[in-house]
Amino acid sequence: MSGVATLPRVVILTMHDIQLRPHQPSPEAAAARAGGGQRAPAQLVMEGTIKTYRYLDASEIAAAAPAAGTKGGP
Repeated sequence: MSGVATLPRVVILTMHDIQLRPHQPSPEAAAARAGGGQRAPAQLVMEGTIKTYRYLDASEIAAAAPAAGTKGGP
């Protein structure tokens, strides 16, 4: 999520349907840690949808204009 927030020209970052829950290791991984006397670090899993909106610079607008004209235009 922090990688998306640092993108250039990101204007709005909205999060939808975010879920945060404890990570459940596989039974094999849990058994290996228990057998070795290792305590597993606390881990969380975050799932959801992030939508971003950004400004286009002049060159991006110019590049998009011809492509927009080919999609079902008159």
